[in-house]
Amino acid sequence: FFKGLLLDTFTDAYGGAGKGFNWSLVSKEIGPRVVLSGGLSAQNVAGAIAQLRPFAVDISSGVEAARGIKDAGKIHGIIGKNGSGKTILMKLICGLTLPTSGEVRVRGQRIGKDVDVPPDIGALIDAPGFLSYHSGRKNLRYLAQLNRTIHDAGVRAALDRVGLDYTSKKLVGKYSLGMRQRLGIAQAIMENPTTLILDEPFNGLDKDGVRDIHGLLQQQKAQGKTIILASHSAADIAQACDVVYEMTGGRLERVG
Repeated sequence: FFKGLLLDTFTDAYGGAGKGFNWSLVSKEIGPRVVLSGGLSAQNVAGAIAQLRPFAVDISSGVEAARGIKDAGKIHGIIGKNGSGKTILMKLICGLTLPTSGEVRVRGQRIGKDVDVPPDIGALIDAPGFLSYHSGRKNLRYLAQLNRTIHDAGVRAALDRVGLDYTSKKLVGKYSLGMRQRLGIAQAIMENPTTLILDEPFNGLDKDGVRDIHGLLQQQKAQGKTIILASHSAADIAQACDVVYEMTGGRLERVG
């Protein structure tokens, strides 16, 4: 199926969310250049994976926001005020929205023109949306059928990693906010992507859940994954991230 059509279909079925698919867009030979209107810009937000060219983002005037960040196997945090553009930036990278001017390129391919969604990223953006009348296991099985890169064992492993019971028949509609968040993270990691883009991954989690996801992020980092996450919690950013950027004045500035 055409991935864009599938996204729209799942967005409708999932009650307007549908943003928690497994995609990876920073993978081998990537050298994306992003040109955005309205002043929103950043270069090499997460850095590139080992041996890759840096990822460049320019504002519409062509002024480069940052340069030379190439760290792989690290967790890169983005902080900023509400409305500063953190989520929009992630959506642009993932191909979930398009800039009003300029272009986003991944592996030299223009997102929205040459390809609709860049491959090989695990993403959780906005509140995760799932089919409320099915179990978490069945939701992940449906999503796994899109790419057919994992089987049921992969679904089980992802649920185990986030602390959800694979055998549970509980419907997602009965899940707490924290359980939904865990399920959203499970779908982001289940296909073992090389890059994770996580928007507010700690939302809705209790103290134990926050601890569990911090541990999961460190496990993913130890496997050489590049992780980009945004959070409003300075404490979580400080604990999780190796590198921190602040979105301010339309640019990402490294602050830690």
